[in-house]
Amino acid sequence: MDLRSIYLLPVHWYLLWAVLVPVCLTVIPPRPYRAYVSTALLYAVLVKAQFFSPIDTSGGDASVALILQGVLLNLFFYTFNLFFLVEYPELTDYRPRYETREHVRALRPCTWQKFSWCVQRSVLVSLTGNGWNWQMSSVEHHRRRLHVSTWLKHFLVNKLLVGYTLYDVFFHIYLSTAYIRTQGWGPGHTRDLVLFASDSTLPVWKQLILAIGSAYCIHFGIDTLYTLTMIVHVFVLRTASIDEFPPLFGSFQGQYTVRSLWGNVWHKLMYQLAIPQSKFLAGCDYKATHRNDRPRYGTETWRKYLMFFLVFTFSGIFHAAGTLNMPWSLGAGYNTNSPFSGIHSGTLSGVLSRCFYSFIFFPAQFVLIILETLVQTLWNKCLRIRLPPAVTAAIGLTWICLSEVYLLQFYIDELTKSGFNVAELVVPFTPVHYIFSHFNIRF
Repeated sequence: MDLRSIYLLPVHWYLLWAVLVPVCLTVIPPRPYRAYVSTALLYAVLVKAQFFSPIDTSGGDASVALILQGVLLNLFFYTFNLFFLVEYPELTDYRPRYETREHVRALRPCTWQKFSWCVQRSVLVSLTGNGWNWQMSSVEHHRRRLHVSTWLKHFLVNKLLVGYTLYDVFFHIYLSTAYIRTQGWGPGHTRDLVLFASDSTLPVWKQLILAIGSAYCIHFGIDTLYTLTMIVHVFVLRTASIDEFPPLFGSFQGQYTVRSLWGNVWHKLMYQLAIPQSKFLAGCDYKATHRNDRPRYGTETWRKYLMFFLVFTFSGIFHAAGTLNMPWSLGAGYNTNSPFSGIHSGTLSGVLSRCFYSFIFFPAQFVLIILETLVQTLWNKCLRIRLPPAVTAAIGLTWICLSEVYLLQFYIDELTKSGFNVAELVVPFTPVHYIFSHFNIRF
């Protein structure tokens, strides 16, 4: 994709917002009026940047800028979390092993030291999802220090050599499909990614490969951006250490369930951003949202699952915002595979059809978690049969594959139909690129 389209964003407004956050924390003392004064300034800047700075799409190369415009909507939630839920981070937040709570509290307002601390914590939390006394600095972490040599070896072998090679293969497989080359609109290709659809031109095994490939490409892209952020902070600016950037993706840890997939495996940025206001709406005390305290109404099961539902709902809103900001003018203006298909793109239903699966994909995960929890409970109460770990893993992975792939394909289909085209894709010359182009490989 043409990354130059990022310059179409109202970057100066977003930078102004990013500077105002530490300014507010530095200048305005910890008082109840801080939240109202700060948000009055910050939301005005965000509204201007998000809704009153149109992006020029006449050149047809604004895809990245439009996606980011939707993604940056997350800053609205971050502002709310910081000034209404956390309230006074300088009273509780500090970097373990590098500073103490007393040191941070002693920083005087309107000084360069206080401003520097606020900038550092603001940047770390907005880019890594850690900080502000939520997760990373909420408790003392005594995990083993990661040596630079160990990290470099992992980076060079796992991320660059193995990781990029896999990404390159899956990426070119996608580029070689008639589906992507026609933006999903070509004759006979509108339902290619609808799993088990009778009129799909792709067999199920190809659909599964495309689903795995798309998930891996998304994983590689997010993890690469996270790694670049870490490199800038650790090796360029020297404002953080490697161990302040925990792995963004985890493992199943022996629990092959949808719940483990979203709680342990997949990246935590959206999850960490949505947790505070989800706890707040689920009835937790505002202090519990950033100190891991028990909620003031207890820990009833229904409240826990309400929080899960809200987390996935907010995540759906984030992703739907990004999809709505895609260049739909290059397609039909709506997704033919959504329940609103065939509706004129200018109507409300037509607009909803652009982001239906981008949103519904995430609340659906809540339903899947409830379903598998019910099955596990019935199994343990009625059958009480303990299966071998290998069998449990096989059943769990099959369940995850069947439950996730169907919705994931609809999600990817929606993104493709929004206006991405091969002409916008900047394909680097690599051995994989040479093989696919020289032999004219089509998937």
